[in-house]
Amino acid sequence: MPYIKPNEREQYADAIARLSAQLRVNNPGHLNYVISKLVHGFLPPQPYYVDLNEVIGVLECAKQELLRTVVGPYEENKRKLNGNISDLDKDS
Repeated sequence: MPYIKPNEREQYADAIARLSAQLRVNNPGHLNYVISKLVHGFLPPQPYYVDLNEVIGVLECAKQELLRTVVGPYEENKRKLNGNISDLDKDS
């Protein structure tokens, strides 16, 4: 759940803004590297299955939230602009 309280977000705001600006001028491989380093830094030196499972869950939930809040509305807008693929999605 990425919706932490606003006062809890403040501690990350500056670092995230700087990092986001740097990442925008690079390629997706750099984003993957940064995410991977964050995950590796979050994990204990000798992770147990429960630690790995927890991180995978966080990554999956972040992916699902991106799909729900960003990709879904983007795709719906494109469908409205360009039309349905076929009759299968005409009622969506």
